[in-house]
Amino acid sequence: MYITQTWLIEHGACENGISDFNAHFPDGWWAWHVLALCEDLGYIGYVRWLIENLYLASEP
Repeated sequence: MYITQTWLIEHGACENGISDFNAHFPDGWWAWHVLALCEDLGYIGYVRWLIENLYLASEP
């Protein structure tokens, strides 16, 4: 799945999370890239949030 600022807003991301995302991925990026960088930077809360919301977004 491709993650964008719009996707984050639609799924209720916090302002800090959106700001951090835009600092690293201003044009969006594939979820697995976002997860990998968040893990490398120690943003474990963002990793958990993203995994949960990716799962919820994939439900029918």
